[in-house]
Amino acid sequence: MILAPLRPIPFRGARPRQAGSAVIVVIGILAILLIYIGANLRTLHCLGRELRLVERQQLRRLAAECAPPATNAPARLALPTASAPTNSPPQPSR
Repeated sequence: MILAPLRPIPFRGARPRQAGSAVIVVIGILAILLIYIGANLRTLHCLGRELRLVERQQLRRLAAECAPPATNAPARLALPTASAPTNSPPQPSR
């Protein structure tokens, strides 16, 4: 029995040039995704700072609304009032 000599089977997949193009396309898509993620992270950081600023402004505004108004009138003096007698013993005077 005579056998035919073994020949290498030709590669029938993508050509090397096309495979290189696919790698470049995938790298390009990854670069676009990374830019998009970076922009989103920066936007989130800026929004967080803006939110803290608005919160501080609101706290200042609410604190100013609750504070007594500043006037030139003298402060009210606490006058002693007559109170009902208590059951405690009288305190010795000094």
